[in-house]
Order: sequence, then C-alpha cells, then structure tokens
Amino acid sequence: MKFPLSWLTEYIPTKLTPEEIEENLTVLGLEVEAMHPSDLGMICDVALTPNLAHCASLIGVARELSAITEEEVILPKFSVKEQSEMKIENFTTVSVETPEACPRYACRIISDLEVGSSPKWMRDRLEASGIRSVNNVVDITNYVLLEYGHPLHAFDYEKLEERQIVVRMAKKGEKIVTLDGKEHFPTPDTLMICDNKKPVAIAGVMGSMDSEVNEGTTTILLESAYFEPTQVRRASKRMGIMTEASRRFERGADPNIVLIALDRAAALLEELASGKVAHGTIDVKSSDFPPKVLKCRLSRVNLILGTQLALGEVETIFKRLGLEIKATHQDTIDVVIPTYRADIFQEIDLIEEVARLYGYNNLHQRKGATYKSTTLPHNPIFLFEKRVRSLLLGEGLQEFLTCHLISPKQADLVAADCMPSRSLIKLLNSSSIDQSVLRPSLLPNMLYVAKHNIDRETHSIAGFEVGRVHFQTKKGYLEPTVISIMLTGKRDPHHWETKPNDVDFYDLKGIIENFCDGLKIETYGFEISQYENFHPGRQARLMIEGHEVGIMGEIHPKTLRQIDLDQPVYFAELNLEDLMALAKPEVKVKPVPLYPASARDWTMTLKESYPVGGVFDLIEKHRPELLEKVSLLDVYHSEKLGSEWKNMTFRFVYRDPKQTISYETVEEAQALLTKNVLKGLKKEVQI
Repeated sequence: MKFPLSWLTEYIPTKLTPEEIEENLTVLGLEVEAMHPSDLGMICDVALTPNLAHCASLIGVARELSAITEEEVILPKFSVKEQSEMKIENFTTVSVETPEACPRYACRIISDLEVGSSPKWMRDRLEASGIRSVNNVVDITNYVLLEYGHPLHAFDYEKLEERQIVVRMAKKGEKIVTLDGKEHFPTPDTLMICDNKKPVAIAGVMGSMDSEVNEGTTTILLESAYFEPTQVRRASKRMGIMTEASRRFERGADPNIVLIALDRAAALLEELASGKVAHGTIDVKSSDFPPKVLKCRLSRVNLILGTQLALGEVETIFKRLGLEIKATHQDTIDVVIPTYRADIFQEIDLIEEVARLYGYNNLHQRKGATYKSTTLPHNPIFLFEKRVRSLLLGEGLQEFLTCHLISPKQADLVAADCMPSRSLIKLLNSSSIDQSVLRPSLLPNMLYVAKHNIDRETHSIAGFEVGRVHFQTKKGYLEPTVISIMLTGKRDPHHWETKPNDVDFYDLKGIIENFCDGLKIETYGFEISQYENFHPGRQARLMIEGHEVGIMGEIHPKTLRQIDLDQPVYFAELNLEDLMALAKPEVKVKPVPLYPASARDWTMTLKESYPVGGVFDLIEKHRPELLEKVSLLDVYHSEKLGSEWKNMTFRFVYRDPKQTISYETVEEAQALLTKNVLKGLKKEVQI
C-alpha cells in the first residue's frame, strides 16, 4: 500500500521524520519497502501481511503510529445534508436473499450529480497511492477506500432494472461483463449484486459495465456492505480477479464502519460533484455486530514472552493499541476487541499485540529455557521413505506431489482387475465432484501429471511419487504407502550429435532393478502379468521371495485414450511397506577385492517367447560358489534365426576371495553351470 506522508499527517500530526516513521512502522510489523520523494513530499510504500488488514488504510496506519507516539488520531469531520423531500424509500428497495454471505448491505441515493474530473489535490493523492483517476464519483469511492479501508461501489441508478437491488447467489447460465471488459460465467455459489433482471456486480470483487458510472450519469446508488470473507476470496480466485476491494474484504472488513464510510463518501459527493443526497439510508443487516471480549492472563503473557511485565503495563499497551479494557482482575484483563481488528481471535493474538508494541528486540531468551529436540528415534518408515526418495532421485527422476482426492472419472482409469469399483472410498460431503473420491492408486494422478505437461509442450517426463492410496476390503479400510514411477517421451535430452530415443519397457525395468539393488534386495525377479491397465506382452509383476510387491509396464492405449494421451506412458507401482520388510541395511563400505576376476561369455538361442528372467532363475538355482556376477550382454535377432528365436549373450564373472582363481576352476564351473541350465531349458533352447 502506497500513500503520501503529507496525507497521513492529516490524521496524526506527528513531528517524526520520514526515517523515524519508517523505523516505527517496521517495528510494528508494517514493513516499509520504500520511501521516495514526489511533488507531494515523501511517498511511503508499506508491505502488509494478511493479518494486518486493519492497517490497509490511512486511518489504520495512523492508529498504529499513534500506539508508538501516543499522539491522538484525528478522524475526518463531515456531515451529510439530506434532501428531506427526497425519501430513499421512493427510489429503491434492497433484498438480501443470502444473509450468511452478506451480513450487512447499506446504500444511499445521490442525484443531480455533475460527473467530471476530480479536483487536482484528490487526483494527486490517488495517483501517488497507485490508483488511476477515473472521474469524481469513482475517485471519491477510491479515496474513502484508502482513507477508511472500506470498499464502496457506485451504480448508475438509471441502469438498474426496476431500480431494485437483490443480493443473491448466481443463477446457472448467468454471465456478467466486468469493468475490465472481460466476460465471466459465475458458478451458483458465487454471491452477486443484481437488479431485478441481471447481475450488476460480483459481490466484493468488481462491478459490471452494465451499471458503470460515466459522464452521462446523474443519479447513483452508492453501496457500502460487509461480505463474508471466504465468499469474496472464493469468487476472486475462481474468476481470476484481484482488486483493492477484494483484498480488503477477503482479509476481514469492519461491519460497523459500513455507514461511516457510506456517509463520508456521500458528503464528498455533495461537496465535489454537486450531488443531492436522498433522505435516509437503507441498512439491511442480519444482526448487530458487537465487539467480542477476550480474557488475557498476565501470567501467560510473561510465560510466552519471557518478560516480567506488571498488570498496569499490559493494560497501557492495550489502551495504546486502541483496545478497551472492560475489567481487570488479579491476573486477568478483560479486553474489548474493536470490530476492525478481525485478526484478534484468542488470547495468543493479544499476547502477540503486547509483543509488537513492547518490541521484539526487547525480548530476550531466559537462562535455562533452552528447548531441546526429542530423544525419541525417527519412525522407521520415515527413514525408509527418505532412503527410497534418495535412490529414485539418484536415478534421475523428479519427485511429484499430487492430491489424495480425485474425481470418479479419474478413478475409472484404474481397471476393475486392479481395483474393483466397490473398493473405492467416496467422500460424504465433498466440496467438488473433482475431489470426491480417495485415490485407490497413484496411476490416475500420474497420468494427469503427464497430460498436464504434454498439453504444455513438455513431452519428456521421468518422475516418481511416494504416497498413500486408499481402498476398502471386507476386513475394513486400508491405506498402504506405495511408490509410483512414470516415464514418457525421450530417454535423453535433445543433442545435435546423437538423436535421442524414446523410453521403453526396459528403461523402466532397469530403474526398478537399480532401485532393488540399492535396497540390497538380492533375490528379486519379474514374472509375466495380465493386468487390464497394461499393454499385453509389455507388463510384468515384481516378485521378491515369492511375494508380488509391485506391477510395471506400458499403459494400455485404451486407458490413454480416455484422457486424450497419444504417446506411450510407462508406469510402475510398488508397495513400500513390503519393500521395507525385505530391504537390507545400507552397506557403507566393503573391502576392495584383492584378487582378479575371470569372465566367460555364453551365447544361446532361445525361443522369442521365453523370458530372460527364466534363464536368470535357472542360473541362480545352479549358481557356482565362485560366481560373483552374471549379466545380460546382448540380445540378437536376424532373418536367419527367424521370428520365433533370439540369440542371448550372458557374461559370467568368477572370483575367488582367497586366491587368484585358476583357468581350470573357471572352465569346470562354467561347464557344469551351462549343462544344468540347458537341461532346465529343455525345448526352449536350440542346441
């Protein structure tokens, strides 16, 4: 918020220098970002946090400064000269259909206006505060906004159908063209200001062009209201409109300043626009708005702040802040909270006010009051998740975080053979259909992450997520933690020298193998699976010690078509809790081998349909004691072999940890191993 200091001093005639004002406001939490000279003197630019809504006005800043200097705040003096022959009841009526969203709505009628430019002093103040001058009527509403912090809005009275105001929720299919020229279609939970036929404003956000005040306007309906903060925030976010009015309403306006701001603007319209104010004010309110009373314990203040303040000192601080003292007891002060202090809800807020004025720099740490962290060990699953994330980040994957709530349409992406519809957990009172089901798998979220990025021309994605999934069984509700991995697009970034290839099934399989190796899981393998969500022949289940702990593969094209994805997506989902039970502790160091290894390569011709995992299983079954490592070196296809056969080359590494291994020992072990493997393969291999 920007304002000239010369304007501020009309409300608090302080003798402080600009530098002293800057220092005092910053101490109170109103961070002064800049002070720069202008024709009006120094311009102060203050950054306000959301809890300082009461400071979003010149009078609000003056109150804060007064708490430091103890100088009296001078409020504007004005009076409204009403025209007795003009009864407001003869001009308009106001109906509030949703008092919970609009607890108070007031208005005045001002006629015979001469709409034109504002006087120079007003234009200069508004423009110095970052607000463009429009005309004297609009400028007056903005002037009062900056002065009192309460938004107002002026409607061209002649443009209101049947001269009525109706405060209601939007109807289905309604549209409104706001003052910025944009067309909006408000949802039925958006509060609107309407005449008898159409919306004329989005409540607390922005008016419509249909009721805009211009040079031809002679009579206006001047609105001053109090709207429920969350209602305004919801409408502002949904419409994508952020205004000075919406900022103030959504942070909490003062319901008891409604008439004061209205009369201040009416008096200025009489003075600067030759307006005539109709007799009376329409003021529709659901109830009175009495100030709340909070108890503040002196012992609690001193305990929290580490001070030794006396009861009288705390009372003085509250009074300087404009808080009334209702009663004082031995250890308790009953404090009356003004309605403009929407940020004070409970005792701790009052303690914060004491700290603000007492000065944070005057608070010192007490001896012996050092706080120590717990001596309890970390939860094992937390440490394992940390280890999992480290391994997956090491594979070049990016971590995703998605919402646990999804739509029924997203839930349908999980095939029935993976998760029957009866297993879904639906929310009883969801705020939106898009967030009405707890995710039964991370697959829908990951596919929508892929779609979101691909729609924005990011076609290569490699990521993972660690999170809970939710479903129900006959035994009750289950919420296991799972790991999901997704790959799509190119394997490597684009490079002028080497054309990047698309990721495939084996890239995903390799990441999972490296991941299992990182967890020190030795006996894992892959088996063919037949899940409906995955492409036939391009999917597998991860097996460890006879247990299925995950599934992986290429997502079936029919699943991708449901969300208009046209490039292959590879996905895996692993049960973290099962992996935790099977993982081995991390090995920090191990001795470097003292003796050299000896390698042998072996090529065999296998049926195309036979999985390589079967060969590894046979090798493991007949593994010689000195066999250190075995790996797949190459897979070869040719016309000579035919489409039903493939050549596979394996490399075997032998090592004796106690001595240099001999040629004869390696040959003997390799011959016995190949004999047993070929025997196990039977008709699956050509000899």
